[in-house]
Order: sequence, then structure tokens, then C-alpha cells
Amino acid sequence: MKLFVLICACLLLAGCGDSGAPETSVPAQKNYESIIRETRDPEDTVQIITSPKQDMYGLLELYELDEDMMQQYAISISAKNTQSYAIAIIRPTPDSQEEVYDKLAALVDLQKTAQRDYLPEQYEIACDAKLEIQPGGEVVLVMCEDSEEVYSAICEELEE
Repeated sequence: MKLFVLICACLLLAGCGDSGAPETSVPAQKNYESIIRETRDPEDTVQIITSPKQDMYGLLELYELDEDMMQQYAISISAKNTQSYAIAIIRPTPDSQEEVYDKLAALVDLQKTAQRDYLPEQYEIACDAKLEIQPGGEVVLVMCEDSEEVYSAICEELEE
């Protein structure tokens, strides 16, 4: 009986000890939804999609953005065809970065074509869209009024 208690005590103490392995920290995921919300015009009320459940209008499917190509994302795209508005921060899967970039470039091209002869001011917004791959691997699209300022603010947030 004493031997059993001694073994249990040793096992208990061994479980409480330091493993000697150095701690590794995993970088925290950035909250892309908050970044979009904080950097866009406060009057913008376009929904921010972070999961398929939130995509009420089927915009992810319309622009062929499959969830399997995105590790993390926040996408705000106007469902109105009279507005050139899209802000997206997407961390693609390692093998999908170019494909995600191409899908977002196609979205911008579609808006340019749709607005060219229809709404000149919306056409200019589409022409001024910013689409870049960030050093952290995120693909960022900003197509809205004051796109340069919004894009810069998003990049600053992603660098933090």
C-alpha cells in the first residue's frame, strides 16, 4: 500500500514539473472583421462576411471564392450592382494565394465593365481599387471611396 501511494505521489509530482522544452508562441490571428470595421467609412453599412452562414446573398459563390481556398477572411462586398464597393482581407491557404488574387482581380474587372458607361463615379472607384499581397501573406482588396487611405490604414493594422 505504501508503495502504491509513493508511486502515485511520484507520478503526480512528475506531472507538475517543468518539461524543459522551450515554449513556442503561435502568433495570434488578426481580427480581419475589426480591421475592416475600423478602417472604412463609419457610414458604410455593407455586411462583413467571415463565414458562409453570413453570406446571405451568395456573394462568395458568385465571385467563386471557395472557403477551402481561405484560411481566414473578412469580406465586405456590396450586393448592389450600382455600387463599386468591396473590401477584403483574405489569408489564403498556402497553395491558393494566386487563385484568390485572380478571383479578386476579376471582381474589380467586372465592376469596371459594369460601371464604365453606366455610373462614371462608380467606374472611377473601381479603377482606383487597390489589390495587393501583403508581406504577411494576406491578399487585400480595397475598392471604395478614398481607397488609398483605407488601404493604407488596413496595411498599418496588419503590420501591428
